[in-house]
Amino acid sequence: MARKSRSVKPEQKEERPCRALLYARLSVEDNGITGGDGLEVQVALLRRYAAVNGWTEGGIYRDNGVSGTHFRRPGFTAMMAALEQGGGQCVVVKDLSRLGRDWIETGRLLEEVFPALGVRVCTVDEGNGNDMLDRALRSISHDFYARDLGEKISASIGARRRNGAFWGKAVPFGYRKSGEKHGLIPSGEEAEQVRALFFRCAAGEEMEGKREKTILTDPVYAGYVPLQKNLPPAYRGDRYHPIPPEERVYVPGQVPALVSAELFGVVWRKFYPHAAGPFPWEIV
Repeated sequence: MARKSRSVKPEQKEERPCRALLYARLSVEDNGITGGDGLEVQVALLRRYAAVNGWTEGGIYRDNGVSGTHFRRPGFTAMMAALEQGGGQCVVVKDLSRLGRDWIETGRLLEEVFPALGVRVCTVDEGNGNDMLDRALRSISHDFYARDLGEKISASIGARRRNGAFWGKAVPFGYRKSGEKHGLIPSGEEAEQVRALFFRCAAGEEMEGKREKTILTDPVYAGYVPLQKNLPPAYRGDRYHPIPPEERVYVPGQVPALVSAELFGVVWRKFYPHAAGPFPWEIV
């Protein structure tokens, strides 16, 4: 039996030349190595698809290492600006999830924004069904995939935090990275400055600076890390809501303490005298 060709099938030819804008996106930034499913492999697929259909390339737009759950993406923003200026008649993506994983906003783009600009969307992997139900179902599936993945990642980070791993973007003053993933160790002179600051405060010296308060009320210096610093938004598009420091749940961590729990507890109470307790560093 003859082997079936997997070549990209051309669309029905346009009566007028179509100027296509190509958009590629990866959630996790690739390293530029040729092969695999990197960003440039995706771009090459889009270029081939446009060439087979006889379309003119109006521009290639990329977002490397950017989530599809929001639309604050440099490449996407630049593409939309080009479309608004009449730079293309169609947008080519690998699949609708490359365009976006928020099914409400993606649906608005497909059913309102793009039609108003006279632009159609063509997907390489999912065909080009233009009916509203088909696109809605695909967008919903991509959205739920993103939500499910986000919940799994949050659960994984939560488990590591419970085991004492430090999980933060900024390394606290007085520490440096140990070389192990999510590991911290004291940083010599800075660590001594932190210890001296705690002793001075405990001895009665007034500490009114914002930086000093930040250090003197951070339980990481007593070896505790917060289980969670922010509450997730109640609905899509809202911002995360910070949990007040005195209301956070802390667990003993793998971060080495710079001061004793007793000393930290005495200093911490100077700033939060009426906070409910006792807290872990006050149970000694």
